[in-house]
Amino acid sequence: MPGLFSILRQRVTCLLFSVFLLSGFPALTQAAEEGRVQYADALQALDEGRYDDARRLLRAVIKDTPGHAGAWLDLAILYCNQGDAGEAAVLFNEIEQQFTPPPRILDVIKHVRAQGCHGNVPTGRSSLTFGAGHDDNVNQGSAGGIFNVFLGQSWQQLEILPQYRRQADSFVSAAATQTWPLDAKGTLAFAQLSLKQYRHMDEYDTVAAQIGIERGLLWRGWHVLGSASTGRFNLGNSPYLQQVRLQVRAIPPLPLPRDWFLGVQGNMSRAHYFTASAFDNQSHELQGFIRHKSSNGEWQFSLGLTRDKATNKRPGGDRAGFSAAFEGRRQLAARWQLNWQFEHLNWQADSVYSVFLPEQQHQRTTRLIGSLRYAIDDKNALIGEVTSVDNQDKIKLFAYRSNSLFLGWQFNF
Repeated sequence: MPGLFSILRQRVTCLLFSVFLLSGFPALTQAAEEGRVQYADALQALDEGRYDDARRLLRAVIKDTPGHAGAWLDLAILYCNQGDAGEAAVLFNEIEQQFTPPPRILDVIKHVRAQGCHGNVPTGRSSLTFGAGHDDNVNQGSAGGIFNVFLGQSWQQLEILPQYRRQADSFVSAAATQTWPLDAKGTLAFAQLSLKQYRHMDEYDTVAAQIGIERGLLWRGWHVLGSASTGRFNLGNSPYLQQVRLQVRAIPPLPLPRDWFLGVQGNMSRAHYFTASAFDNQSHELQGFIRHKSSNGEWQFSLGLTRDKATNKRPGGDRAGFSAAFEGRRQLAARWQLNWQFEHLNWQADSVYSVFLPEQQHQRTTRLIGSLRYAIDDKNALIGEVTSVDNQDKIKLFAYRSNSLFLGWQFNF
């Protein structure tokens, strides 16, 4: 989360400070281990913008393990970020007198004092990404050239018209995101807007907008994060889809190794199609996930069950299935970062699609997204992204494959 200066940079300096002290004083190693769980909870609270929880937890760490240098420095910077210059000054003085910090940490303290404690938490974050790319299947055209329909008493083989086969085109796109921490208890508002314009196939131009709010809290040792959002998607020049989504994630206080997390997540969404209301639906998903963080990245694997209920007369009726996902990021070098996302969704319809296609849909969709980010400086980065989708369906008419490439520039401010 944002602060007087980058929280990430603060966290690195805190870690360096802790390592320096603990390596020189064995007695503090045991104390730091005793406060490890509370300190991890405090860092999680900082990440989620729950500054009141973070302050309380850091206070508890200092009380129980007064030799935990990282907690002292995190707490001092947090007080300064919240405008409490008096309390921050007391903590900084205590750090200098009690721990005799190395020059690098003294420079950090000097920098914070020089900038002053102006209470600039909470604040917002913004980013703008724009670029160009190519998609080899803009219209999600069928992978085959023929399909079978049931006419009367027998099956007939028909040829798919050219306009419904895969068609490629280049595009330009832009996306903007904005977040606003609303308080010090972890309430965050966010907004996203994205546009994509194709060179020739303008009927597939898209505009997507989403707004929402999320709130994190610590309840009896559980880390809980809830969010609610609504979005609208325009296709061509017409409204296409409106969606409302609720999500709750919970991580229980399990005795796991450091930097490992095991939790559950529930999602509920409701979709309305402006020009095809028969496809309106309400879906529910329950996932379990495992996540691991390290000094150079993190990854998460999740597995869940899904149920998609048709709220109108959708062909095929209700759907049920399962999902799996593996996603993460890894810092390859000082300026290079690799991000990946693998998703697989497998579902089956409850009834046949129609009298002309008297088969039950059984769809297996695999999506792979890989991106490479090169940071030019703290605000600017170059991005390259590849997306591949393989959508298999028992009804061959709905099966398709697509691949796209995007090259862009991201500006954070």
